[in-house]
Amino acid sequence: MRTLKLTILGWLFGSVLYAHADCVGVITAGGGYVFWGEVERGAEAAADELGLTLYTRGAADEINVQAQGALIERISNLGCRGLVLAPNSVTHLERIASLNAEGIPTVFVDRDIGGDRVSVIKTDNDYAGALAAREMINALGTERQVAVFRMDPEVATTTEREEAFIRTLQDAGVTLVVSDYLGTEVGDARENAYALLVAHPEIEVVFTPNESTSLGTQAAIKRLPVADRPIHIGFDANPRLIQAVEDGDMLGLVEQSPFEMGYQGIRTVHRAMHQQAVELYQSVPATFRVRSDASGG
Repeated sequence: MRTLKLTILGWLFGSVLYAHADCVGVITAGGGYVFWGEVERGAEAAADELGLTLYTRGAADEINVQAQGALIERISNLGCRGLVLAPNSVTHLERIASLNAEGIPTVFVDRDIGGDRVSVIKTDNDYAGALAAREMINALGTERQVAVFRMDPEVATTTEREEAFIRTLQDAGVTLVVSDYLGTEVGDARENAYALLVAHPEIEVVFTPNESTSLGTQAAIKRLPVADRPIHIGFDANPRLIQAVEDGDMLGLVEQSPFEMGYQGIRTVHRAMHQQAVELYQSVPATFRVRSDASGG
């Protein structure tokens, strides 16, 4: 297996590189986070088993629609015969349809925007958001003032988790005192979370729906006096967040299976490239991590 991680300029302006009958493009919805690195690692493992060449890339910002569109546009020019994509906008559907018409199947990972994809491999986000709420209620009861620090209204995956968390709280009679957006970058999330925490000292528990919002919010909480810090429930298995759980600085984390997304994404698109039947919807597990000695306490 050969994996080429190209710079954005290389993708947009470089010449066609090593066109190959069994190459696959892997385009994530963000760059620099552990989650997307695990998706790529899973894709590489499957590609190695299958003898595929991968071209992997993700725009740095989750909501940079133009950059992701340019990356998609390059897939057929690079000679790839399949695409594994975490789409960040419905504006890409027309190009995906044209790729499909050219015989280049697309598998979505992490989220679904409909259209001519041959399969969708993702976490059940309704389940994951509700899981976080149930674990909070089991640990803390229903008499807490809770905030949801959301990511961005244009991101379907986090919106699904946020809404499921909120519905589960409301069904249990828990008071939601703040529901506001932090943005897609860790730095923005950190500053916006801090401003919300200072403006709303009544917040006792906060839920964040992905890696960047969880990292930013955890950093913001650390800036508060210890007595004023809310309990934090986060999302995604970043090592810093896992350590925060082990140190008792977070109640817990919802963990997805990004390696499995990438692995099954490549396996599925490979089958589609060879006209084999594939399942339209494939769900990967989500679990809740707590401190390793919590059950013994």
